[in-house]
Amino acid sequence: MKLNLPVIILILVWFNTIIGNYEKALDYYFKTLTITIQSGYKYGEAMCYNNIGIVYLEQNKTAEALKYFNKSLKLALDLEAITLVAQNYDNIGETYIARKNYEEAELFFLKSQEIALEIDNKQGLVFIKMNLAELYIELNKFNLAFEHANEALTLAKEISALSQIKSAYKVLSFVYEKMGNYKDALESYKQFFYYNDSIFNDEKNRQIEEMETKYQTEKKQQEIQKQKLELAKNQEVIKRKNVQRNFMIIAVLLVLLILLALL
Repeated sequence: MKLNLPVIILILVWFNTIIGNYEKALDYYFKTLTITIQSGYKYGEAMCYNNIGIVYLEQNKTAEALKYFNKSLKLALDLEAITLVAQNYDNIGETYIARKNYEEAELFFLKSQEIALEIDNKQGLVFIKMNLAELYIELNKFNLAFEHANEALTLAKEISALSQIKSAYKVLSFVYEKMGNYKDALESYKQFFYYNDSIFNDEKNRQIEEMETKYQTEKKQQEIQKQKLELAKNQEVIKRKNVQRNFMIIAVLLVLLILLALL
């Protein structure tokens, strides 16, 4: 049976990871892992291992990160979940960079790249090529770093991945500078700032739109509430007038009865 992971848990994990509350993020992931294991949802289990590894890597706990990435990789290979296999290779490569084991890092990045190319996963390729660029910068292989950063930029533009475009320009600026090409370094840095501002403005516009939506929704709710109160008020007035009318009819009938009795 497949299990849809609770969205609220994923939101809580994301939030706690962003603010650096890694212990809380791990707590939510391990709770989710328990659910997936109990349900027998192997792919979900593999994803949980992978995500737990990411949190450990964020903390620079590379031994723990490798342990969970390898758990995820084993399951992904058994399930023939190729995209997840590529993600695990990439994450293991990042872990080896953190450990300054560049030879192993390159090996896993190239494995990940091979799969991403086979399945035409452009989004994955952007991240992989950016990681390769970072790796070759560490190794002072600036020609290779430029090659992969430039390819990442091209792919990121194809899929309109603004954040990755920004990152690629930042890396290219650094590489151009190291290669002594200061003109292109400056131009790339300008592009980095342009996309950085674009992302900021998009986020700001999104927040403004959300606030406008909330305002309009609240305004509509207030209008509906006002209409309900007005309707209730009108109904009360109608009810009171009906009572008064009925009382007057009864009073008139009583007077008529009294007059008839006196005749």
